[in-house]
Amino acid sequence: MSGGAGHIADMIARIRENEEMRKSRKYRKAKQNYHKILHKTDVNYHEATPEELEKLRKK
Repeated sequence: MSGGAGHIADMIARIRENEEMRKSRKYRKAKQNYHKILHKTDVNYHEATPEELEKLRKK
């Protein structure tokens, strides 16, 4: 075998592990929970007043 055979074998093993993980029920459930949390987050941005900006600059 050539010098890079160990690295190639490691890459192949990681690809297989990732495919198995994506098929697992635990991974799908975690992914669904992440998407629920991501879409629930409601952030309200507002424009800072000149007074607030001045306070931030002084800090």
